[in-house]
Amino acid sequence: MKILLFLICIIVYSNIIAQNYRVIKSDAEYYFLCNTCNYKDINGIRIDSVQPIANDTILLNFKTMRNPIFSDTCGNLYGASWLGNKIILKSNGYNYFFNKYSDTIKINTLAHINDNWNFYKFPNKNYIEATIVNIDTTLFLNIIDSVKIIELQVKDSLGNNVSNNINNSTFTLSKNYGFVKMPDFYEFPYDSIPDVTSTSIEGLQNYSPEYYLIGKTNPNIGIVNITAENIFDYNVGDEFHTEKINTIFGPGTKYIILTINKVI
Repeated sequence: MKILLFLICIIVYSNIIAQNYRVIKSDAEYYFLCNTCNYKDINGIRIDSVQPIANDTILLNFKTMRNPIFSDTCGNLYGASWLGNKIILKSNGYNYFFNKYSDTIKINTLAHINDNWNFYKFPNKNYIEATIVNIDTTLFLNIIDSVKIIELQVKDSLGNNVSNNINNSTFTLSKNYGFVKMPDFYEFPYDSIPDVTSTSIEGLQNYSPEYYLIGKTNPNIGIVNITAENIFDYNVGDEFHTEKINTIFGPGTKYIILTINKVI
């Protein structure tokens, strides 16, 4: 009985450790703001499906409408999200993302300070090396949590540094909330024209969007998506100012709607 209890404790402890520094959490919706995008875009994460495969786990985010490029007329209503088609959480601590070419992007969640690994491999055999440059605590959404800072460096096939806009880019991975600063994994490494309007700079190359965590649900903290209940939560005395324009030449007709009663 003591041996069985000991084994159960080991399994539980191992599962707890495995949850630490996981790149994406499936317990809530997470919202990220792109400070480097023209229109300060907000992207969301809501894991729709969790699929255990052997010792690994596959996470699927919601789909995204992918816009046509230039002369193309039809977009894809069921395109991959900004996280890619899927995320694979490996039992060895590696978490995999996949960009629009289905290339693998690797995060070593168990890495310690100064540890490095192959983050991404280019078709010409150049690669991106990721290094944990700092492990510290930080404040976000009024939450204090431990974080790992990941820095990138492009190298050639011989391991020599190569000049690239990606060099010195950093991501921030928190212990209990996943990424708090992250890239657009679908478009990474940003060497082609983006195919979704949410980048706000469609048609440009060599951009490096950085997304920062601004809110989460369960419980609601920071900025989160509004619901129908939020929109239609009218109260006595609420005013709605609207304007109706019939033609492009007229100044329009303005209306003020006043809520005078509320029935529940």
